[in-house]
Amino acid sequence: MTLNLIVIYTAGVFDILLGIFILSKNKSSQKNLSFFLFCLIIGIWSISVANLISAGTKDAIFFWLYIITISMPTISSTFLHMAYAFSLKEINSQLSKILFAYMLTPISILGFLLPNFYIRDVIFFSNGNKLPVIGIGYYLLSCLYAIILFIGFRQLFFSLKNSSLNNHEKETNKFIFYSLLLAIIFGSIFNWFFILLNNYRYIWLGPYSLFIVIFSTSLAILRHRLMDITVVIRKSLVYSIIIAAFTAFYLSIIFLISKSSIFTAFGSSLFSVIFIFLLAFIFQPLKAKLQFYIDKTFFYEKYMLEKSLKEFAEASITIIDLNELLAFTAKSLKASLSSKQIQILLLDKERGKYKTQAMYPYSQITTSISDNFPIVKELLNKKKIISIDEVEQEKRNELVSDLKNLEAHLAMPLVFKGALIGIILAGSKENMWPYSFEEFSLLSTLLPQLSIAIENARLIREHLDAQKQLAQTEKTKKIAEDLLRYRKESSGKKKLVNLNNTIEKILKLFEGTCEKKNIKIAKTLEEIPFIMANNEEMEQLSLNLVLNAMDAMNNGGILTITTTTKSKFNVEVRVSDTGTGIPQEQLAKIFEPFYTTKEDRAGLGLAIVKKVVEEHEGKINIESVEGKGTRVLVDL
Repeated sequence: MTLNLIVIYTAGVFDILLGIFILSKNKSSQKNLSFFLFCLIIGIWSISVANLISAGTKDAIFFWLYIITISMPTISSTFLHMAYAFSLKEINSQLSKILFAYMLTPISILGFLLPNFYIRDVIFFSNGNKLPVIGIGYYLLSCLYAIILFIGFRQLFFSLKNSSLNNHEKETNKFIFYSLLLAIIFGSIFNWFFILLNNYRYIWLGPYSLFIVIFSTSLAILRHRLMDITVVIRKSLVYSIIIAAFTAFYLSIIFLISKSSIFTAFGSSLFSVIFIFLLAFIFQPLKAKLQFYIDKTFFYEKYMLEKSLKEFAEASITIIDLNELLAFTAKSLKASLSSKQIQILLLDKERGKYKTQAMYPYSQITTSISDNFPIVKELLNKKKIISIDEVEQEKRNELVSDLKNLEAHLAMPLVFKGALIGIILAGSKENMWPYSFEEFSLLSTLLPQLSIAIENARLIREHLDAQKQLAQTEKTKKIAEDLLRYRKESSGKKKLVNLNNTIEKILKLFEGTCEKKNIKIAKTLEEIPFIMANNEEMEQLSLNLVLNAMDAMNNGGILTITTTTKSKFNVEVRVSDTGTGIPQEQLAKIFEPFYTTKEDRAGLGLAIVKKVVEEHEGKINIESVEGKGTRVLVDL
């Protein structure tokens, strides 16, 4: 069997499997059914072409020529069915035309009763080539084939301007129209037009058009949710590529070894052992690297959104200014989603309206909508992303009208503790493609985190505004100071610091307070090497650790601080208390910014400590037993 035959058989089988897969996703859908029938018939046609090429007897050639001939009206009929299914909301009005097209296949079979109607003869040449001689019936079927295909493509073309279809359906139809036009023209040239000219030399090229169908359909499913099918193949694609590459490499080496007179079975065994160790050693880094490039190349939107997700995670704890956070969010979402515009509306609680607080690119026209708008009620009720394509499909005209007036294709809810605190509006994509399922999935993950960050930033603004308007109390002063310290970037100026001296300095500040609170200080400061650090940040680190320990011992206790040399260049600081301890369910959140159990704290003490430690490339760990106390270990 030649390579050409293997490729043609493979194309046919893959196309049939693709049709079965699509039908399995929704057996009641006319789109899925018609697409399955189309894939099934062109798959059978491809296999028939392969069998015709390999046929050696006159009877076999006649048989496969008959199958290919009958496939012409069947392909055109299934294509017409598919064109109506994709271009119309309901195809009942066109059922008579579809059934008539399908009836052409059994009618065409009657032509076999007439001698030499389709195929008159097959001429064999001395060099092994054969030349079928076609009859008048083949020409008649060809005309029928061309007419029905023209009607199908005409129907699809006009559907691109059909106002009853939503944008997603129009984009899908555009994709199908151009990809199938290319595939059918390519296949028809070599397996229809050339046969009309009695030229069979290039018949083997026709089935290659199936790869256009397979590739374009797979791409449409992945990028455009063709027929509402969603497939996640990122990880399987990576594993498939790695396994295929290593298998090919392994088999190639084994083949070379088997052909060599030097290496025997021992050589194959030795290489197998080395190969297994090599695979175990490089698999993980290779997988990570390959995943990165595949995401960036084939899943660019998902790659950009995941990148934005990481940026938002960092921004939510480092950007505390509300305006800065909103501007960053609008700009990042615009770039990640390739939207024409992003608007962020926040709730004005006093007036009960959602007003534009940020947009990118900037426009002087701002938006203000009241909380009784249908789109607001829907977002508050469902608490999920609303797409104009979905509401158009569901014929919810009041929501469609709202979105069109807002010039938005997506409306995304910002929900905090059950309340709708804001709305993000995304315009249409710059390339006019619909938003993908994976984009919806990642946005759904992003929105809750963004809501918390916005609410925290708004609370901070309220605290800072209150600080300016009212007399500065110790409580607001402490919050503002903590926020400023946390927001402040490291100066990067480091020098040799004696950590024992820093700790002694901080402990002296609290000697009186500890005495009043009945807290005994137990310190064991061993002789330790100087460390390269920012002295101001080391004082802040020590201060926050001591304050946390003291706050945990309202009824007195023991505050223990020890410093030890862990290795030649490492110093370990331990701060322990005999206070209330931390519940295990809270321990995982203890380093999160704004997480606190104290009313007079901003929840940034340990977050600042962790940030300082990480900026000095150190490590921090916390151990706690509820009711017994807590111990913090810092390795610098």
